[in-house]
Amino acid sequence: MNNLEYETLNDTENLELNDLNEVRPNTSKSKNETGTTISSIITLSNTLLGSGMLAMPAALASSGLCLGIINIAVFGGGALFGLWLLTRCATYTGRNSSFFSLSMITFPQASIFFDLAISIKCFGVSVSYLIIVGDLMPMVTLGLFPNTPINSVLLTREFWITVAILVVIPLAFMRKLDSMRHTSFISLLAIVYLLFIVVYYYLVPFNASNDIKESEIKLSRRNINSEMNSSYPQVSPKIEYFIFSMDYFKNLPIFVFAFTCHQNILSVYNEMKDNRQKNVNKIITSSIVFGMVLYWIVGICGYLTFGDKTESNIISMYPSTSNIILFGQLSMVIMVILSYPLQMFPCRLSLDKVFYNLKRIINRNNDAQSLLNPNATSLISGSTNGGVSPHSQQISDKKFFFMTLSILICSYVLACSVETLGIVLSIVGATGSTMICYILPGLLYYKLEKENTRNNSRKQSNTIYAALFMFIIGIILMIVCLLSIFLL
Repeated sequence: MNNLEYETLNDTENLELNDLNEVRPNTSKSKNETGTTISSIITLSNTLLGSGMLAMPAALASSGLCLGIINIAVFGGGALFGLWLLTRCATYTGRNSSFFSLSMITFPQASIFFDLAISIKCFGVSVSYLIIVGDLMPMVTLGLFPNTPINSVLLTREFWITVAILVVIPLAFMRKLDSMRHTSFISLLAIVYLLFIVVYYYLVPFNASNDIKESEIKLSRRNINSEMNSSYPQVSPKIEYFIFSMDYFKNLPIFVFAFTCHQNILSVYNEMKDNRQKNVNKIITSSIVFGMVLYWIVGICGYLTFGDKTESNIISMYPSTSNIILFGQLSMVIMVILSYPLQMFPCRLSLDKVFYNLKRIINRNNDAQSLLNPNATSLISGSTNGGVSPHSQQISDKKFFFMTLSILICSYVLACSVETLGIVLSIVGATGSTMICYILPGLLYYKLEKENTRNNSRKQSNTIYAALFMFIIGIILMIVCLLSIFLL
């Protein structure tokens, strides 16, 4: 790329490409630009880590130790490249960047599908968080209060999912992503503690078969926690290094899912105080490398501990016979509750764009609602005449309230209905995660940069073809994984 067109030339003037042929300084400063490098890394890392970390040992168990390690490196590198492509695309729309605004200057008629994919992915992750709460809290309750009657409402997953929804309501109604930077730091501490548990009980295993509390056995029989392994640890866990089977593709989306934080990168880009490319590169590289290291450690230690018996929620496999494990399970509950709003933010924005597009489709015969209306064009031209396109405005208070409430209710109902974490992560990973991790970054960058090089008579760089290749790989990955999930 031509750095003269894209990057800041000095420390005081931030240049953004708001037109395919023109560079102008970004003079718009607002109170929304509060994100620092550290807070942005924390926010992006917290979006990255979560359910995928709990399922990573199971992902290694499905692919084998060595192949799993390679998969983490490959999919981590792919996610990093996708994030970089999106931030380069963001220079076309400046601090109004979103998947919607980018689709409006590339494939306006398909923008509804772009935002629908993002909303599905974020909604699916939110559901997985509530499922984790429902799985772990009955175990925590019995660990803390072993005399709790087995028929108590405190041992039902529905009760704790309800409590989780009530807790996240204040956080879910926050309008700014950077407002979550403090809670994001707390949830990262929970991630570190999970790391400690998995590593510690791999290095210092104990035989819990004789120490399982009677209440936990009752809980297992009641099928509240069907994944409890009362024989932890196995004497000789079965470890394989390479596994080649069609079942491998069922769990392959977990690797994609684990590195998906792309739904929040444009919001992070918009809110950064200094969003020059070198600072953005620092944020995305730090977040992905941090995630890769943690996934390697947790995945390897967890798989080596349980072998082929590894389940999709690694923390639920440790019996609650130790306060260390109890606190770890409680920490994971706190982490997913605090991470829920990070999925709510992009889900709500994307749904707003979906509804906006539906309204335009219904009013297709009205020229003012056409796909190429002047308001949409203003995103490209960077008009400073005071006119703002409808989709770049903040969501009205009334719409914001009802959309947030609807997402909360729907995720609550679905979480109470679905009990298996692994299948949720696989489906979400194969659809929404693959779309926003590989397909959209590759497609958007290819379209924008190809048009820009043609208008400026510049030679196309190899990055354009790399982006196209990433788009094709994403399509193939989605088709193969979905077929494996639903047909095998």
